[in-house]
Amino acid sequence: MYEYGEKLTLRRRSLSPVVWVIIAVVALVAFGQLIGFFALPSQRIGLDGKVGEVWNQTNRASQLLPRLEAQLKYTVQAQKQVLDKIAAARSDVLAAEQVNGSDQAKVLKSSTSTQIALRAFYENYPNFGLPTIQQGLLDETAGSFNRIAYARHQLIQAQVGYDQARIWFFIAAIFNPSVEVLGSDQSPLTPVAPSSLQTPPAP
Repeated sequence: MYEYGEKLTLRRRSLSPVVWVIIAVVALVAFGQLIGFFALPSQRIGLDGKVGEVWNQTNRASQLLPRLEAQLKYTVQAQKQVLDKIAAARSDVLAAEQVNGSDQAKVLKSSTSTQIALRAFYENYPNFGLPTIQQGLLDETAGSFNRIAYARHQLIQAQVGYDQARIWFFIAAIFNPSVEVLGSDQSPLTPVAPSSLQTPPAP
């Protein structure tokens, strides 16, 4: 019995530091691969969230910008109608003065119509209203594009990080396939398609 214990003690003492280092490295690698079984699925869920954020910002822009554009068109159309009424009232005043300057009733009626149209215009559209709406549409358009670009950038960074993590967690990567990085199938040398939006000609 003593001889067996002595042999076991000698065998333990015979393990060199190199062997212990190898055992430690193997244990560390095994522990790291075990972590990968939790880290990669967690990152994959995060990718789904980034994709959802891109969709959220794109959907917001597609819903909001057409409404702002419609508001601008409505304001322009409404102002045009008021301006047409003002122009018609002024024409009536000029016509009444030229045809029969003594027809004070017609001149007064036309003048009253002009004043009413002008008052309606200034009350409903102070400073013409258009600059504010136009600037709001431009600001919202630029902001929407910036938010979409930022969300896409965040998604690309997360996709790259996920694929890089698969290199370290190579065992867990077998059960967690790689993802295609957004835009990776596009060549930076490919010309960008021209915009369908045209700059209006100068008046």
